[in-house]
Amino acid sequence: MAVHKLPRRSVLLGMAGAAAALGTAAVAGCGSTISTSGPKSSGLNAGAALAGSADAGVLNVWGGVPAANGPQKLLDEFQAKYPKIKVSYTQFVNDPNGNVKLDTALQGGAKIDVLFTYSFDLMAQRAKSGQLLDLTDTVKADSSLTKLSRPSYTPVYDGRIYSLPTVAEINFVVLNKKIVQAAGLTIPDKWTTSEFRTFAQKLSKNGVYGSFNYPPVAIPTLGPDARYNADGTKANFTHPAWRKEVELGYAMAKEKSIFPMDQIISQQLSAYSQNAFLSGKAALWITAPFSLRFVNDVTNYPHDFVTTFAPLPTPDGVSDPYNTGLYGNLISIAKSSEYSAAAWTFVKYWLTDGAKALYVAGKVPALQTDSDDAVASALLGSNAAKLYDVDAFKKVAFDKTVKYGVPTKFKGAAEMSNAMTQQTQQLLLGQITPDQWVTNMQSQGDAAIAKDA
Repeated sequence: MAVHKLPRRSVLLGMAGAAAALGTAAVAGCGSTISTSGPKSSGLNAGAALAGSADAGVLNVWGGVPAANGPQKLLDEFQAKYPKIKVSYTQFVNDPNGNVKLDTALQGGAKIDVLFTYSFDLMAQRAKSGQLLDLTDTVKADSSLTKLSRPSYTPVYDGRIYSLPTVAEINFVVLNKKIVQAAGLTIPDKWTTSEFRTFAQKLSKNGVYGSFNYPPVAIPTLGPDARYNADGTKANFTHPAWRKEVELGYAMAKEKSIFPMDQIISQQLSAYSQNAFLSGKAALWITAPFSLRFVNDVTNYPHDFVTTFAPLPTPDGVSDPYNTGLYGNLISIAKSSEYSAAAWTFVKYWLTDGAKALYVAGKVPALQTDSDDAVASALLGSNAAKLYDVDAFKKVAFDKTVKYGVPTKFKGAAEMSNAMTQQTQQLLLGQITPDQWVTNMQSQGDAAIAKDA
């Protein structure tokens, strides 16, 4: 597995593990369309040449971020610089239904040139099915993208690069300062998962759940390939770290210190988890910087409390944990694109000059060059002093000691993720026990890996 210590200017995540079933890294929004005038080869499309002109073409881009939260501004600026490349942007909701819609469109021959993938598992699935253009040689030939050619930043599938990370994200905890202070609690500089649970218990009263979700244990303990054994031939869900994670989630669900899974399902909060936090129904929320755009939007999410920050809890007994953060929001070119050269021009623009347009969406560029203060100012907005504990944000978001890795094992990954979502929902609904979760996931994980061998 590739391991990387986040440099001070390159932090800021997605969530993996069983806790992902609670939607900690979902990108919310409704569908819409806008327009502007050397390594081992997988054999899927290795060495594919870019087609057409780099400066002219018609591109269709699919992404999960609402147009008003940066993409429209980026497209307008791109259009001014490349007037002969016409781009339309279609937003899809980054949830199972939204991703099925995108995959169906790809497989059905829809004219999609550039697309975003928000999980490594789906990236691997799309690469395996031959939907993504092999970008390995193109990336490695571009000296300005040297950083993204490294496996410590960019996921590699079967020895090749099919997607590039556009943002750098870190997982942290956001807290409703009003509720925390009313309970007489002190916001920690560091804490363990058991301390997090105790903290959430003390906040769970008067119709408020202490936390929206429970903290991960397996990935912080084992790293991003936590689901696999050492050689990737078997699942790893019998490891004690997985048992500790699901036991924690099960216990917090039973004591009602996390948001009830039946309400998460009925209210579609896997994709819209900001609703629980900003309505004051959950005092804590493990999330990522993309969520800041909802805090900033006081028109649609009016609230009367200050949002403050704490680091992701460390599993008990673990001295050097991984954050579940990553370089993500993966951008790819569809293999079927008739304008792949122009698509590459657009992809590189999104990674470089256009990246700052996404600050409003809470997206920190993977190729970040701005200072910490500039990043904080851009993310927190003009009303930062009223909405946030700014110093707490800087301390947590720019922690230079944060460690994370990029997954390297993908066999059966998408099927395994689907199984984890289903099993974790059943666990938190009280329909199965932690022992049953472990047994079921080990069996289904082994089967998914074997099927993909």
